[in-house]
Amino acid sequence: MSEREILEALQTATRAAVEACPPPSNALPIKYLGRTFVIPDDQKWLELVHLPNNITGEFWGSSKTYRGTLRLILHWPNNDQGVYSPIDIIEQIGSFFAKGKSLQSGQSVVKIDENPDYFGSIETGTETVFVLTVRYQSFAAE
Repeated sequence: MSEREILEALQTATRAAVEACPPPSNALPIKYLGRTFVIPDDQKWLELVHLPNNITGEFWGSSKTYRGTLRLILHWPNNDQGVYSPIDIIEQIGSFFAKGKSLQSGQSVVKIDENPDYFGSIETGTETVFVLTVRYQSFAAE
């Protein structure tokens, strides 16, 4: 079990969630952590923010509960076409992360422990961002 495996499972699932959307949303560019990213010409893209919140000391020995949130932030231009389309897209992506879903990378199994929460939209100058939070946990008996 490692943070790397957890992040990899979350990133892989995000790509699968986007690809499961109907066209053209299934080709939405994703900004991954630590990677160079060029904002596309249409100004539509998804950003990942990983926020681990691990807990130690709940169990005997060196067992550990890994938990945290994955923030999915949909960036959308203020193009006078309203917010319904981007809200539909972020909700479609979020539906992939249903409560109880298991994600795997290497030896790590990451479980989604709540249905995703849509935190609304924030208008910032030339774009509006739509924020979705996915909560997860994983347990390592070491």
